Amino acid sequence: MKNVAIALAIAATVVSVSSSARADGDAAVGTVAGGEKLYKQLCVICHNAAQGAAAKIGPNLWGVTTRGAGAFPGYAYSNTFKAAVAKGLVWNDTTLDGYLANPTKYLQSVSGDSTGGAAKMVLPRVLTAQERADAIAYLNSLK
Repeated sequence: MKNVAIALAIAATVVSVSSSARADGDAAVGTVAGGEKLYKQLCVICHNAAQGAAAKIGPNLWGVTTRGAGAFPGYAYSNTFKAAVAKGLVWNDTTLDGYLANPTKYLQSVSGDSTGGAAKMVLPRVLTAQERADAIAYLNSLK
């Protein structure tokens, strides 16, 4: 009986932590399925996500988290993006979350370019914290 009580307490703690993390938009609780759905709704018009596929308006997303920021061969990144990469921009859950929240503002912040330089990526709408978490989970799966 004591083991059952301990197991129930652990399960309740995990559910509680997961629920609060999800409410905060923790990328660790995003879902690949949710991110794939979002990709098909908002991103596919500008980005391919298949291995070996060419860039569209934006670079191919396959391997984006492992190849390095600004490293899709032959893609013409914005000057602000290039400056952010030169200052050490790398893609991880935290940087992707900041970028997906507001690409232009994020890149201006990282690059130090506040003169109006913009990201090429324009989101059709503001993503919720959960949508960003799902998108990040999906991007992390593309490798």
